[in-house]
Amino acid sequence: DSVAKFGSSRFTDFQQHDSQEFLSFLIDGLHEDLNRVHNKPYVELKDSDDRPDEDVAYEHWANHLARNTSIIVDLFHGLLRSQVKCRVCDLKSVRFDPFNILSLPLPMDTSIYIEIKLVHLDGSRPTRYGIRLDGDLSISQLKTQLSTLSSLSIEQMGFFEITASSYLRRNPFMDNDQTKIKQLNFRELLAYELP
Repeated sequence: DSVAKFGSSRFTDFQQHDSQEFLSFLIDGLHEDLNRVHNKPYVELKDSDDRPDEDVAYEHWANHLARNTSIIVDLFHGLLRSQVKCRVCDLKSVRFDPFNILSLPLPMDTSIYIEIKLVHLDGSRPTRYGIRLDGDLSISQLKTQLSTLSSLSIEQMGFFEITASSYLRRNPFMDNDQTKIKQLNFRELLAYELP
């Protein structure tokens, strides 16, 4: 109800809206209320004409400030550089467009955490290792990482998968060094030192 009092009916229904949409609406509304420019002049944007980016950006920012001056502009507005190039004549046009919210994609975490229990040949207590690697890396890189951590060569180690039921199972993927880690369907591994 409080948002509807600001004059927008788009948030009064029971549809789902995301926080970015609301934040954009709120910041834009605050800017319009606090804008000290009441008579906004007409501004014509010139082409970049191969001028230095600093000059073009300064010109675009001055044009933006001629129509928008508020604490919101001071805190939240910026310029986004975009360039268009003609494939036929190679003519480039550079623009600097004002923004107040940038949508940035969050990178997907493709790393996979694998716990490895290493059983030593001398019968000493097994050592646990936790290795986090990108899922697109190969089994050979997992083995190399374990080899580095354990100070054993890859040839000195054998591998079993530990299933969800805590059974040991030989996994043929572990013998193919080109298999990608993301193809493994387990997250716990038993490595044992060979004689």
